[in-house]
Amino acid sequence: MEIASAPVWQAVTTSDPRFARSEPLVAGYVLTDWLTGEEPDCAPIIQTLLDRLHEAGGGALFCPAGDYVCRTPITVPIGVTLLGEWERPNGHDPVGGTVLVYRGPARSEEFDTPFISLTHSSCIRGVTFWYPEQSPDNVTAYPTTIEMYHVDRVENVTLVNAYRGITAPYPMSCPNIESVYGTPIASGIEMIACSDQWEM
Repeated sequence: MEIASAPVWQAVTTSDPRFARSEPLVAGYVLTDWLTGEEPDCAPIIQTLLDRLHEAGGGALFCPAGDYVCRTPITVPIGVTLLGEWERPNGHDPVGGTVLVYRGPARSEEFDTPFISLTHSSCIRGVTFWYPEQSPDNVTAYPTTIEMYHVDRVENVTLVNAYRGITAPYPMSCPNIESVYGTPIASGIEMIACSDQWEM
């Protein structure tokens, strides 16, 4: 499906009270407007929409509640937000909302690209990450789920069976992390060096 070059700005709404927001949100694209439902990998279309938003000067890509299979990495460009629908996990009910289902390769010497790479002043908000092929009896070392770079924000995120959750492998400033839940196996949040104020 061909993607319009210019975003169409629209208010983000939901009919599900679980995902109701107190503040208005505006997005330039809605992911489901550009999916056929038969994609073996949703990551390329997500990446294209994020890049178009960057070209337009920034903005949000809204991914409504649903499961989206991803087999390849995604980079969130400068000034862009990957926005989903999310509810705080309660430890009893299955997670819902916007779920990015990772079915990509395991970590290896040839492949160690994070699933989501934030760049500079980029954000991921309201997304659950699920690794359905992870097994407690035979743990798979997947790449990092979210890699932060500089002045990035991670908010309202759930990590289900991630191997490594969130990392900041470079000296950075002003990382902002809020409301992250999950069951990461090797590590939850790793920050190598922070040269400025950080908030968690």
